[in-house]
Amino acid sequence: MKALKKISTVVLCLGMLLILITLIRAVSYTVLVADDYWHAHMVGVRNGGYFDAMQGAFRYTVDMYLHHQGAYSIFFCGLFNPLAHGGMVSLKAIMIVNVVVFFVAVLGFCFYLIKRTTEASSLITAILVFIVLWSLTQFDSFRETFFWYTGATNYSFPFAFAIFVVIIQIACNLIRGGTAS
Repeated sequence: MKALKKISTVVLCLGMLLILITLIRAVSYTVLVADDYWHAHMVGVRNGGYFDAMQGAFRYTVDMYLHHQGAYSIFFCGLFNPLAHGGMVSLKAIMIVNVVVFFVAVLGFCFYLIKRTTEASSLITAILVFIVLWSLTQFDSFRETFFWYTGATNYSFPFAFAIFVVIIQIACNLIRGGTAS
């Protein structure tokens, strides 16, 4: 029975790795569309240096926050826009980093939460994490968060960073002798 559990756990982990590899491969074919061009134009960076891009991203963030959507995360969209820096190679790198950061955050949070709150075996943990990972790649907004530059910089990166902040906050509370909340 123990051998079956170990084999099942390995198979589930390989399944998670396959999902991640497939997604990384798929996002490497991402192209710029619609809003991506508009955001690059609005930042106003045309062959400027890094500080010009930073200044343009700040101006753009203020404008978008006050007049359009009210999200500070639009800063990432303006600062790292591949139309201003690196072209398609930069776009592919950003999209791959997006997937890796997002999955590390989600998987890290799931493993951390399961291990801190339950006495679940490694097989049960692998099953639960696989279900979470599978469901994240099946929802309707999936295309916007992983295959669209503007969606990745406005939704995926901020969400992943928020998960990291939650993990750090929980860990700090536990280190201080408090509760996880």
